[in-house]
Amino acid sequence: MNVINREHQISLLRKFVKSNENTILINQINEDITILYLYFISYFADEQGVKINTETKMIEEDLFGEKRIQIFSITSQKKLNEALDMREKKIVFTDYKNYKKVDSKITKINSYQYEKDISFFIKEE
Repeated sequence: MNVINREHQISLLRKFVKSNENTILINQINEDITILYLYFISYFADEQGVKINTETKMIEEDLFGEKRIQIFSITSQKKLNEALDMREKKIVFTDYKNYKKVDSKITKINSYQYEKDISFFIKEE
């Protein structure tokens, strides 16, 4: 569901954290922009009581049903496809080349629009 132009990206992140949707893809520009989007994700996750896992190893399902989001940073096409096939709730950061190749049915955030996202976040939050 590629709705970047129909709905603001920050709203997509907020809805993703609350929803049952499993995957969102964010293109990686550089470390600073990735940290910015990790902050946005953490902010919305904290609001909803959702735990974030940035470890490369998946954490086993919590016995108490604690909600979690797995964060990946992947540039290999093969590993990206494997991650996208996983059923766990996840956010995947990838390079722009792979970002453009991914099926439009997956929600995508274009981090080249980070300035608009910062402005929207400041105004809305």
